[in-house]
Amino acid sequence: EAAKTAREERRPAEAYFWRGQLDRLNDLSREHRLGHGFYFGTDDLTAETGYFNNPIPGAWLRAPFLHNASVPTMAQLINLDPRPDQFCRGNAPYDPKVMGYVAPIGDCPPDIAFRFDVTAQGNSNRGHEYPWAYDDPARDPERLRLLLAYLKTL
Repeated sequence: EAAKTAREERRPAEAYFWRGQLDRLNDLSREHRLGHGFYFGTDDLTAETGYFNNPIPGAWLRAPFLHNASVPTMAQLINLDPRPDQFCRGNAPYDPKVMGYVAPIGDCPPDIAFRFDVTAQGNSNRGHEYPWAYDDPARDPERLRLLLAYLKTL
């Protein structure tokens, strides 16, 4: 907490920006509540197989991705770019072009906390390969670029 406060004191404009983004995200998460024209209850949903997922407002703000934060960018999550086997995690800048963190590969700079190794138990970034796996011959990079552009609007 003290480190967070120190960062905010050094970079107040950045802290103000991120607080605003969190406020926007919280507001979006309350849309379509009971009584709203687009509201629907869970009893209104039916399915034979599968599961229902919640919408992800502010998807661009949610990097890194997957349950263990093993995919630094949305471009890597949708397999537009290859997923790294190792990358540096910590004080990394955000890259809006790929919707995620600039995660250096190789020797981590001194200001980046640690190396994330996806081969370690519990760190895998495999799976969740929708709409195509990276090595799938049917993979269409142009459609993936369009999907990434759409995801930036959420």
